[in-house]
Amino acid sequence: MQQHTGQHILSQCLVRTGEYPTVSVHFGEDITTIEINASDISERDFQAVEDLANRVISQNLPIRTYWIKPEEISKYEFRRPPPRVDQIRVVEIVGFDFTACGGTHLTHTGEVGMIKLVGREKIRGRVRLKAKIGLRAFTDYDRKNRIVRELQKQLTCDEQEIISRIGDFQKQLRLSKREIGKLQQQLMAFRAQEELEKAAQIGDLTFVYSVFEEANNAMLRAFVDEVVSGKNRLAVAISLDGNNLQWVIGQSAGSSIDLRKIVLPLLGLLGAKGGGSPEFMLGGGSNPGGISEFINKLKEKIEQERQL
Repeated sequence: MQQHTGQHILSQCLVRTGEYPTVSVHFGEDITTIEINASDISERDFQAVEDLANRVISQNLPIRTYWIKPEEISKYEFRRPPPRVDQIRVVEIVGFDFTACGGTHLTHTGEVGMIKLVGREKIRGRVRLKAKIGLRAFTDYDRKNRIVRELQKQLTCDEQEIISRIGDFQKQLRLSKREIGKLQQQLMAFRAQEELEKAAQIGDLTFVYSVFEEANNAMLRAFVDEVVSGKNRLAVAISLDGNNLQWVIGQSAGSSIDLRKIVLPLLGLLGAKGGGSPEFMLGGGSNPGGISEFINKLKEKIEQERQL
């Protein structure tokens, strides 16, 4: 009954706050949702609806149920037009809301306890509000309060400082990621120079390839860019992460080889997909066991292309 009565309170609050009529209601096991006929609801109105609902609860208004005839409808300010039936059951929150309803309800608004709006989302051009009503709201408050206490412990700060403390950590994290990115770029540059010293030659083309463990795409790109910064070079960089792989292939500017022509037919060996331009390609795959065959076939195709 808390859910149903709480929904009546919320629906009237929505009308009074911003003319947001209720279209549909769903009473879930953990949450009540109310869909309103509006494309959006401002943060200000969202909070105002909750504040008004809890004021109505605190006033402990009486709730009455009774029957009326269709010809009596005009005497009441119904929140939504009632159905045209022989007798209409009215649920009245005295001085606040009139609704035609056949459900069971509490006797006073104070019995609802508390209403907390916990979210909203857009759906089918309308807005769906999510509410915790009654005991569910208190349970939700208790859970979140325990989370706050744990955050205070982990961050060693007062409740009011949690958001700013997290902001400080996020700033430090961004700076650390930036520094790590620079170090990764340097690492890939060193690795590229090492691989160039033992690279294979296909005619006058220097062919370099290397396999990394859990390197991200930026690292693979840095490796390839460093290699192909010189003339007549082609580089393949592959990163392994379990059964998944990422790959980047590039060549020096001005090359006559179209990478798409020779790479795309071989991607099946890596269980891979990808794309790019004649000079640069990248993608992902799921067959690390095919790397050796892929590299050998790629070399063969490059030789064939350079002989044309």
